[in-house]
Amino acid sequence: MIADNKAIGKFFDLQKKNYEKCLHVGFLCEKKPIRAHSIQNAKVLDLLQENNHVLMPLPKLTPDKEPTIEFCLVGRNSASTFTGLCSEHDAELFRLADNEPLDVKNEEQLGQFAYRAIMRELHTCAEAAYRFQLMHIEAVKSGEAKQNEPTAPGLLAVAFWERGWRVIRYRGSYFDSPMAKGKKPVLGHHVIELGGQKIAAIMVSLTTDDSQNDKMQIRMWVGDDARHLPLRITAVTPLGPVRADLSIAPATSQ
Repeated sequence: MIADNKAIGKFFDLQKKNYEKCLHVGFLCEKKPIRAHSIQNAKVLDLLQENNHVLMPLPKLTPDKEPTIEFCLVGRNSASTFTGLCSEHDAELFRLADNEPLDVKNEEQLGQFAYRAIMRELHTCAEAAYRFQLMHIEAVKSGEAKQNEPTAPGLLAVAFWERGWRVIRYRGSYFDSPMAKGKKPVLGHHVIELGGQKIAAIMVSLTTDDSQNDKMQIRMWVGDDARHLPLRITAVTPLGPVRADLSIAPATSQ
């Protein structure tokens, strides 16, 4: 669907509406959240930046074309940031992730990176739901929609709140509950065989917006060396299980 200038204007106005809430366990913290990086600024972005800018995917809307995603230069201090934790809880949770060089053999640091990725996803869902909810409220106020009737933005808000709830349940099951008991999150390393070679790999699970959670069972194995090559992808489709392997595997680890 092609968007008109008015719709484009509303879309970009919405992008200025930030969801600012400390999403620490229990959601009781009332302290003002900070704009924190989900990717290390001093350690990782410093390697990627040029003239203090990095490439980031950003949405592009024009009146005569379908929405697209383009890679644009973004100031490193704004790249990968989100307002989902106060300064106290951010420092408490991500001390190793923020202050130490990346060490793929440090399980505690890897756990912090994984937890931060989940926090970023939770905030993304909450912020999208918040923005669509504001759009629904504005449509009712302006008379474009009736108060007790569903609107497209209203339905999207519900969908994103539901998705956020799934992220909360995942965080609680795999991170918050074990950590409350003094246990470390379970981060597994796998060894897969490609071309007769056994290669250490990290498995990443990907979920979709389907109401049947993890219906497609998407899994990706990333090499546990300096390059982190995607070695294998598996999924379950209507036609059955599928698997794609990297055809040229590294002969030695690096």
